[in-house]
Parts: sequence; C-alpha cells; structure tokens
Amino acid sequence: MDLHPTLGNLSLAIYAGDVCQLHLEAICGTLHDTDYCWLWWSKVVMNLRQLEIFCAVMRCRTTIAASYELGLSQPAVSNAIKHLESMLGFTLFDRIGNRLIPTAEGQSIFQDAQPLQLMAAALDQRAKDLKDTKRGHLRVLSTRPLGDSVIPVAISRFMRGRENVSLYFDVQDMNGVIGAVESGYADLAFALTPPPRPGLELSKLADGRMVCALPEAHPLALKQVLSPIDLEHVPVIGLDPLSRLRSLVAAAFHEAGVPFSPNLNVLQGAAACSLVSNGLGVAIVDEFSASRWITQGLVIRAFEPSIAVYASSVSLKDRPLTRLGKKFVQVATELIHQTQQTGRAAGPQASVRRT
Repeated sequence: MDLHPTLGNLSLAIYAGDVCQLHLEAICGTLHDTDYCWLWWSKVVMNLRQLEIFCAVMRCRTTIAASYELGLSQPAVSNAIKHLESMLGFTLFDRIGNRLIPTAEGQSIFQDAQPLQLMAAALDQRAKDLKDTKRGHLRVLSTRPLGDSVIPVAISRFMRGRENVSLYFDVQDMNGVIGAVESGYADLAFALTPPPRPGLELSKLADGRMVCALPEAHPLALKQVLSPIDLEHVPVIGLDPLSRLRSLVAAAFHEAGVPFSPNLNVLQGAAACSLVSNGLGVAIVDEFSASRWITQGLVIRAFEPSIAVYASSVSLKDRPLTRLGKKFVQVATELIHQTQQTGRAAGPQASVRRT
C-alpha cells in the first residue's frame, strides 16, 4: 500500500500478522511532519499487538503493571519492548531503577498511537456486535396475515437490546412481498403459503390452518368443529375476492353444496375478526390472524374440511441471509410456535379451544 503524507487525509496501514489493516482518515492535528518518517516504515515492522504492549507500558510506566493489564508475563512484556526498540532503531524508554521513563521519541509515538488504539477497539467492538447480531440493517416485509399479527411482536422482541440495529418493516400483498425480495429491496419477507418462484428460498416455519372466528355468545360457539353446513344460514364475512385463501374457503363451501356469497368482504383476516367482534357475522380466517382476537370477545373453532396453510420466510437463494437476518427468522419462528400454542401473539392468559 502506498502512503502519501498529506495532512488531513492520511491512510495509515498497520499490519498485525498478515491480516489486519486499518485506515485512518482526517486526523489533521494528531500527526506532525517529523513523525511521518517512522509512520512510513513502521507499517513494516510494528504490528498492533506490539503497539498495544507499548501503550500499556506508557500508561503503567512499569512492565510488571503492564503485564497485569495485558494478562501477559512480565518477561514477555519486557522482551516485546526491547524487540520493538531494536526494530525501530531508537529507545522508547529510559530505564531508571524499576521505572520506565518515556523518551521524546516514545512520547511522540504514543501520541500518534492513541487514535489507532481507539480505531482497533472500535473495530473489535463492531466485529463483536456483528457476531452477536447487535449491529446492522434489515428490511423486512410481510403479507397481512402475519404482518398484522405475529411479526410486529417479533420485531418488538428482536429489537430489545439492539440499539445499533436499524429495521424497516412494511406490510404488502403477496405480489408486493415477492417482488420486493426478488428485486433486493427487502432482505427478508414472511408470507402464508407463498407460491414457488425461481430464485426464491422458501423456508416453512410452521404449519397452520384456516379456522372459524365467531362471537363468544354465538350459539355455534358451543360446537368444537364447524363445517359449511353449520354456517349455511349464518352471515359469513368474506376475505378479498381476489385472494387465494378466499378461493379455498369458497371451494370448501361449494363442495358441501352450501352457497358462499358474503355480503361483507374485507381485505384481511384481522379486519374480518374486527367485524366479527362487532356482531356482524362469523369469518373463516387463518389461525395467525385470529389469534390476537382471543381476548377481545371472540372464540376460535376448528373448520372442516381442513384448509392447510403454512407460515414461510422468503429470501433470495443466491444471497444468503446475514446473521442478523437469520436471528430475526429465529425470533419470528419461536413466536409463531408460541402463538399456536397459546392462541394469540401476546399475553399468557389467552387460549384457543381446539380439537
């Protein structure tokens, strides 16, 4: 790497073994013209470990105290300083009794080494944060069944203790979610039973099913399983006529010989449950959308014939998820399973009566 000693724009490379390279920019005022000579060639002979030992001795003024700070033996510290002085060609300390008194050259190097130590510490912390998924950026999308139920709660759990993580979240229809992942706009998405597409990685997180949501006081709440025949003379709130889930529900009614022509239609399962809670009928929705309404005056009953759905994460096959993305999927998966067990996305007291 070529170095050009220009004040205010210095790229300084310090090598630790063969792998560590740090770039220091805009440190005008911390380096002096007379110091560039040693900076120029110290990159060849001075590594970060030696710099760490040197700075510890500068602070402690004895090799014994420095050895305690570094967790090294006193001879190792003493030999490292002697070796460094030999490579540099001048002494860094005057030995007076048991104390080491920095020379003018040692003071000069220490002054300029401190920004490097701060950068190295920052680099170490950044690497640790990345390893522990405490730093980074994530763009997450979801279709409405999961985006209006479990994913917001998953985000709340995920962001705890992650002040250095920035996360963008949006809810879109299936086409919007798929397109966002395919274009690279979103790192990760969640959907119910997404269609297979070339280039997409679909990972099943949990199996689910469509259920019937109805008011607690409804006569049919006494039954544990409801069928289209049970609902023949009951107002049913329909999902979006263009949605695949709507078509599956309609097919179940038609196969049972029961007409399916709802007077009320909504875009999403959560909206259907809201209408149910206001006494406007019953609704056949996915269990994830229904789960959050358990303690709001609704009961959930199994629906037969069974209509299977599954929660899935969606990502690009040729762009593996980061550690941060994988951690979010883990948090979301755990919450989805908890939701299925407890009957809602939050709160331990709710339960779903199921067969």
